[in-house]
Amino acid sequence: MTRQPIDSTAAFLRDGYAFASRRCETEGTDLFTTRLFLKPTTFILGEEAAEIFYDGEHLTRAGAMPTSVQHLLQDEGSVQALDPPAHRRRKAAFLSLMDSGSIDRLGEIFEEEWALARDARSGPRRIVLHDFARAVLTRTACRWAGIDIEDTDVPRLTRELGLMVDRAGTKGPSNWKARRRRRGTENWATRQIEKVRRGDSSPSADTALAVFAHHTDADGQLLSPEVAAVELINILRPTVAVARFIVFAAVALTEHPRWREAFAADEESDLEPFVQEVRRFYPFFPVVPGRVRTPFGWRGHRFDVDDRVILDLYGTCHDRRLWADPGAFEPSRFRGFNWAEDPNTLIAQGAGRHDSDHRCPGEWSTVELLKRATRLLARDAAETPTQDLSIPLNRFPTLPRSGFVFHTGTHRSGQLRRRRPDASDPSRAGLSAPPTQLTETSNRPRRSCSTMPKTTKTGKPKESELPSTLEKSSKKAQRTFAKAYDSAIDQYGDEKRAHQVAYDALKHSYEKVGDKWEEKDSSGPSDAQSSGGKNTDRKTAGGVDAKASKEHLYEQAKRLKISGRSSMTKKELVDALEKESKRKTKQK
Repeated sequence: MTRQPIDSTAAFLRDGYAFASRRCETEGTDLFTTRLFLKPTTFILGEEAAEIFYDGEHLTRAGAMPTSVQHLLQDEGSVQALDPPAHRRRKAAFLSLMDSGSIDRLGEIFEEEWALARDARSGPRRIVLHDFARAVLTRTACRWAGIDIEDTDVPRLTRELGLMVDRAGTKGPSNWKARRRRRGTENWATRQIEKVRRGDSSPSADTALAVFAHHTDADGQLLSPEVAAVELINILRPTVAVARFIVFAAVALTEHPRWREAFAADEESDLEPFVQEVRRFYPFFPVVPGRVRTPFGWRGHRFDVDDRVILDLYGTCHDRRLWADPGAFEPSRFRGFNWAEDPNTLIAQGAGRHDSDHRCPGEWSTVELLKRATRLLARDAAETPTQDLSIPLNRFPTLPRSGFVFHTGTHRSGQLRRRRPDASDPSRAGLSAPPTQLTETSNRPRRSCSTMPKTTKTGKPKESELPSTLEKSSKKAQRTFAKAYDSAIDQYGDEKRAHQVAYDALKHSYEKVGDKWEEKDSSGPSDAQSSGGKNTDRKTAGGVDAKASKEHLYEQAKRLKISGRSSMTKKELVDALEKESKRKTKQK
């Protein structure tokens, strides 16, 4: 067993998903001990390691997860923090929601919501798949769980559930802010539970809202409203997190078009193997932490009570001993796959057995949603424009850099050719078969000689070419605008349209606050114009996030000392913020 004598936090953050597997492969071992955030930690990898981690005898999840992660992904009192037999009883409530009829109903709701969202606007528009899928999945999850979406602020809930996943791998202010937003979600979920218990709401008995409102633990007592709310969120949040797998499925269909062609032609014998390979191949969550509950020895190492242990999920899904050519995307490896026979190999969402161990019961719903989404994506005739589909492995959790963009109301044009990303980029190291970056050949006009690029040859923004409103903004905001502009000029050859695309890209992740752009809590279009695509001509809000909650707009108005804000409607707040933003910009 290899012991790393120094703290490995910097290496872990640099190497990301590949950190543990790279070291295990180099040393020819299944485990090594180092320090992570100055605490002694043993990393373990492989099928046998997964069995030990999840068997319920050797390790416990209770107290193992950093509070910055636990408070976002699970919070206190959730099923994941329980030990047997309390865990088995609570787990049974989750499993009762996963019968075939319930899973079918989930899939049907998902397809309905996808179609409604897809057809919500006529004409061409630009869609970022990750954001689109999240919105669809939030509505799907609420309906499936028995929650009245007509009485729910769905856009706000989408943002808050998204933050729980997006900020789980962060520390500091961004994590604290996400945790504050989660408390708001928990208060909302608690009210849902209390309404059922008062008789003010009557969801179907086979829905998550009804199940957790009436669930009792071993002592025969109802769960507290707060704990029941946490478990309700433990249905909603993981369902919305499936958006990441949907994006990875879209990347796979783009990089391996033979699968798109097969599924579009209703050849679906390999649909489930395709979905399982998406779950194995692409990076979802990197690791899971545990704490030793009973002393034991393994591979020559002594594990003592309360020792911190981390199981490498991503590395096990790419273990050469388990998977032939693990760096290749090959769905055929899952033909005839059976979870019961191989409970500790495909562990993207945990290992062990669903009925007795800590394995995620949501795997069945994940696979169903992915199958339906893959089918819809394969049959969609939307255009996939030039974009960066590389996946940074040092971001937790990760996504393609572009979020996967497609255009509706258009037809595919040109021929797609693939170029491998720069292998020297350390953020991409460790991904055996790096996702490709698409470039498109077509007859579109190229950049004219009179159009100055807004980025240098190395990709840095040229400050002299940027709008004045970006001068006080972050380098990341500047890069977002500049790269989107140059890409649009190359693609369309039209300065007006390029500016629209660039501002739409900027407003997707940033909002205008006074005379500068600030990063939003959750990405998404800011107004009706940025929700559209080419030839869209709707009123803009000047960079103000008009789709944010009224509470958020009020806080921004308070920062800018806008008088009369306490009595304003949401629309009036948007108008006042836009007016103040224009005033401050003119003063520059």
